[in-house]
Amino acid sequence: MISHQKIVNVVYTSKIILDEHSLKVNEDKWEKTVVIRSKDREREEWRNTKKLGSLLGDYEDMRRRIQMSNNTMKSVEKIWPNKFIKIDQKLKIYKTIVKSVLTYNMCTWGLTKAQTEELDRAHRKQLRKIFNDKNKRNAQLYIDSHEVPISVEMKERRWRAFGHMLRLHEEAPCQQAMTYYFTIPEKAKRFSGRKRSTLPAILNEGIKEAAKTKTLPVSCLET
Repeated sequence: MISHQKIVNVVYTSKIILDEHSLKVNEDKWEKTVVIRSKDREREEWRNTKKLGSLLGDYEDMRRRIQMSNNTMKSVEKIWPNKFIKIDQKLKIYKTIVKSVLTYNMCTWGLTKAQTEELDRAHRKQLRKIFNDKNKRNAQLYIDSHEVPISVEMKERRWRAFGHMLRLHEEAPCQQAMTYYFTIPEKAKRFSGRKRSTLPAILNEGIKEAAKTKTLPVSCLET
């Protein structure tokens, strides 16, 4: 467990950093969340904590986004079966008010293969509702909607965001977070549980796939 003193140190340091940017701190309105990994995923209550519009848990946030986008589709459900609205117009409406909800911040998700497939299914289900055809084959569905699997788009966004982070100054918070992640003290306690899917692991898998093409030299992520 994290000691009370460490939490106090984080609060004190945060106040100094925020003060440098002329940001005043009201400790009464602070929400303190301690992120600790457990062998039992269900006991990790921090995963359902919302920060800046997203849940801290990747899978939890994905499922929430699916539910939110489905609710958005229902709020304008009279549009989809309307024969007087062209399919191109329906697709524009979908991309603007539904897909934007579904894909919000998905570049930060480190999902497993099964979870990614669940996201793709949810996307296809929404597209089929627009066409009002539950039996349309996947390949034809993507062609008619001018879409690609949401997992492909997520991969593109992930690498675009990662490239943007790498170009930032080394003092930027995301750069410091990456340095902290890859700098593991020799005496640090290793977690003996099952290896989980994380964003760095997903990026490394992408690098390995790129290495198979043998078109450019690649290596695993490290500091």
